Amino acid sequence: MRKQNSEFRTAFTSEADHGLKNTDYFGFVELDEFACYVIADGFDDGNDAMSAKLAVAAVVSRFQESPSMSRRTMNAC
Repeated sequence: MRKQNSEFRTAFTSEADHGLKNTDYFGFVELDEFACYVIADGFDDGNDAMSAKLAVAAVVSRFQESPSMSRRTMNAC
């Protein structure tokens, strides 16, 4: 989506549930002409507590290198 004809407002809300640690993660990057917003659903079971953060970081980093989001790019991330 081209940034020049778009306006975005971002916010984050989360609710604690059943005493579990919520590890959802959100990140974004806004370049001169493009923007990328990423949301990953995480759940802390002890083994992959950082998986959502790693997924968001991979997508944002890849987008900064080459601003596109094809299916092939997403699979590579």
